[in-house]
Amino acid sequence: MPHPNDSNSSPHEMLKGSKPDISYLRVFGCDAYGLVPEHSRTKLDSRSKRYIFIGYAPGQKGYLLYDQDSGFTSTHRSVIFNEGSFGGREESTALADPDEPEVNSDRDYREQDTDEPEANSDCDYTEQDAEFTARQRCVTFDEDLFDGREISMTQYQPEHFEHNDESTVDTLDDRTCPDDTDVRKGRRPIGKVQRYGDLVHHNWINSLHQKSNYIPENFKEARLCSDSCLWMQAIQEELNSLLNHETWQEVETLPPGKKAIGCRWIFRIKTLRTADLPKDCAWVLKHLSNGIFLRYKARSVVQGFRQNAGVDYDRTYAPVMRTDIFRLLMALSIMDQNIIAEQMNVVTAFLNAHLTEDLYMNTPEGSDSRSKFVKLLKSLYGLKQAPYEWFKTLDTFLVKDQGFTQIKSSSCLYLKRISPKELCIVGVYVDDLLIIGHPDPVHDLKNALKRRFDMADLGSLKQCIGIGIHRDPAAGKVFLEQEKYIEEILQSFQMDNCKPQPTPINFGMKLSKEMCPKTEDDHNQVRQFEKSMNYKAAVGHLIWLLHTRPDIAFAVGEVSRFVDNPGPAHFVALKRIFRYLRGTSQFGLLFERKDQSDYANLALRGYCDSDWAGCVDTRRSTSGYCFLVNDCLISYRSKRQRSTALS
Repeated sequence: MPHPNDSNSSPHEMLKGSKPDISYLRVFGCDAYGLVPEHSRTKLDSRSKRYIFIGYAPGQKGYLLYDQDSGFTSTHRSVIFNEGSFGGREESTALADPDEPEVNSDRDYREQDTDEPEANSDCDYTEQDAEFTARQRCVTFDEDLFDGREISMTQYQPEHFEHNDESTVDTLDDRTCPDDTDVRKGRRPIGKVQRYGDLVHHNWINSLHQKSNYIPENFKEARLCSDSCLWMQAIQEELNSLLNHETWQEVETLPPGKKAIGCRWIFRIKTLRTADLPKDCAWVLKHLSNGIFLRYKARSVVQGFRQNAGVDYDRTYAPVMRTDIFRLLMALSIMDQNIIAEQMNVVTAFLNAHLTEDLYMNTPEGSDSRSKFVKLLKSLYGLKQAPYEWFKTLDTFLVKDQGFTQIKSSSCLYLKRISPKELCIVGVYVDDLLIIGHPDPVHDLKNALKRRFDMADLGSLKQCIGIGIHRDPAAGKVFLEQEKYIEEILQSFQMDNCKPQPTPINFGMKLSKEMCPKTEDDHNQVRQFEKSMNYKAAVGHLIWLLHTRPDIAFAVGEVSRFVDNPGPAHFVALKRIFRYLRGTSQFGLLFERKDQSDYANLALRGYCDSDWAGCVDTRRSTSGYCFLVNDCLISYRSKRQRSTALS
């Protein structure tokens, strides 16, 4: 308000001598693009997301944004506003309902709400009219925000909130009845004004109950969603595991100079088949049709980004098994028909490693602990050193306790030779163990692992890191495929019903930077392509598919050079790869055993070739190579050379 002695100045200006800064004020309800944190996205995801601006965060500097997709509100500081758009619509049509006419005049009320003829409008105002009025009341928002328009409450109010009508609307017995003129003009008594934030909150709760198989973002959402019973069971299962492993020790206060690290819950749903379920598993499962199960997983994760290097952790690197080593193991598994291939999973693997640093953490939500802080004794998920500590623990067990030898060229591969004709090989991929060898040493190792760690026995090897494995030891064949993954990405990029193509790339086609968008027409075409396909994300999915599809290696290498600024021609080439996959989704790698195969006489062969100055932009050549062990393809690559070849 202006100062009484100076109508042109505000009290702030009179006191401070300067006008208040109101640059942070934004148009209520407009589109806002909030920054997605790095820990919530991958390098292929978008860095921002569109929200609706609904207010300012209390007690901190930030904006409250509403997510239309999930129905949740969140606080953001890095925000870009589009004050001319409201929910993706222009300002002139932002509040218009396409299904109902806009209610903003007395004439609209007379035409829509008044059932009696005009001649009978002088009748008495009865209790039935009062009840009808209460049901059809309208809520008026602030005039500065919505230009005084009136919005029907039935458009926003959830069904489970209707029982509060009697408490929020006064009946006509407790107040003065409006005169006949007001009734004749169609004016309705307005009850208690509901704020927009309340409507968003109740719609958010209602949306959680309606969504099935929804993955919550935090503990609060897990308690309110439709599958809250399953999620709470998964949380309790994780807490019990933490207590059984003696992961932490409760403390009342922190030592001087120590700060507690925060933690949060991470939720995931994993699709499993009946054959994938281990024996006597205690997982939280939801049974669907056709023998499909959904496993609900909850993890208490430490906010490791708050750790200080050199103080809270030192070494962090932990190796994982490369895909060429995985293919080598699959080739070795068919050299002898007596060889078996088993898979085991370490339950809460990181909790088996001890910590050497003094770390303190806030007590997780949902825990029965009365203390506010805990001291970490074991390596918890999210810690910087957690992968390293777990791998060191497993390496000590395999080498010192079980007598395995670590392969120097591949730190995740362990070998134990019992006799000239009996051996056991272990491949490690974080908490997944691939055990290949003769039956006796394999079973001995599995029993030793069960005594040392909490293990889930997955039985015969059927799937690993998303690759389907079909073994036939008697026939000496193993087939590696990613058909399920191909179907998922085809559906994700709306290419599941496309027309198949016989080759992944057109013969003689040369992609270059000259095909990048330059004109406005090129940019418009790119925008049309991006509506159904994110170029960078699509290339990333294809790179992961190369584990079993060497036939698309060259084509993927060509389109991956233009992820920063793809043009229409690049999108066409990318879609051709997906059309090729549409017709060859069942293709994969087939390994077959030779009659003369023997571990002592493995035949290793390699082939390589290259074009000359095949790259139009740099005049560099593209090389390709492949290596085979007993005619089983284990390693291959297609890559542009680093330097320009002169001959």
